[in-house]
Amino acid sequence: MITLTWKTSVLASAIHAAREIIKSTVAPEGKTAANSASTTISQELPNTAASQQNLRNPLALLPTHDLESRTLFIESAAALTANFYAESSSQPRNSQFRNSAPASDVDFCWLELLEQACSGLPHHKLDTSLDCNADLLGDLESSYRRMYPKIDEQLMLRARPIQESWTGFGRGLMAHMKRLTRPDWIVREATVILVQPILGGDGIAFPKSKMFLLEAILTNASPEIPEVLRVAWLASQMSADKLAEATDSKSLQQSRSLAIAMMMSTLAAGEVMELSRCDEATAAKALQLWRIDVTESSHDADYESIAKTAITWWETYLQTRPEIGVSLIALNKMLQPHDA
Repeated sequence: MITLTWKTSVLASAIHAAREIIKSTVAPEGKTAANSASTTISQELPNTAASQQNLRNPLALLPTHDLESRTLFIESAAALTANFYAESSSQPRNSQFRNSAPASDVDFCWLELLEQACSGLPHHKLDTSLDCNADLLGDLESSYRRMYPKIDEQLMLRARPIQESWTGFGRGLMAHMKRLTRPDWIVREATVILVQPILGGDGIAFPKSKMFLLEAILTNASPEIPEVLRVAWLASQMSADKLAEATDSKSLQQSRSLAIAMMMSTLAAGEVMELSRCDEATAAKALQLWRIDVTESSHDADYESIAKTAITWWETYLQTRPEIGVSLIALNKMLQPHDA
């Protein structure tokens, strides 16, 4: 049984929100991140009721009661992005196992910064290879705290529902997933970093650090797929280093294969626990809900097609039970036609 240590982080919350805002407003190509961030974000300061209804737009979810703090937060995010952009050409991508590939070098830098924040490193000890301006990072956190003056208490309250759900179902879920994959696949310990929601439900695995980020939402993002399944799915990816050993490969494509494979084992365990179904429709919903990278377009048809492939692979895996590393290589090959 995996033991989870639950923590909350305001700094990680701020970085997570900033990263999602940058991703939603900055085109990965065609403009420099600096110009795109400063121009596009400044034009998209929603301050109407209509804009607040778009729950998948991170900008629309930022509070508007303190526009000065809100503007400072966005400007700090844009300035950090420009800082990253200037150094992005020299950034080696050596953190291979995440839920999906970073969309750009700048996004990779944000992920690195987020992982360091989750690791609890103080500002002055952040990896200097990121060329991260400590003052800008301080502005980002302080402006975030001003937008959410009770953020510490809010995070503690938000932590309770998912912790209680994990207490009730976690042991059973991980036991079934362990049986479906291989005995040593589930690590014994991991850390969950709970952050303020910006997407209505999200999580990012950091296997190298044996931790994962989780948006602390109060209710399930989908009635068909409870949030406790997202926790189990993220926890199952903490042994990604074993994938590298088993496949002798560290490609980012393998990262997607791992995320989808563990998604299938999670849904199968959830079905045994009567928490979800393990079928094509539920798999397609999980791909979207857990934000697993499929294709650049990510239309409903793409999710349905990938879900069908995942179900086919899973049924074959259950019938033949090959070594998990071998089966992941097979899944990777099955997914390649979708990338053409």
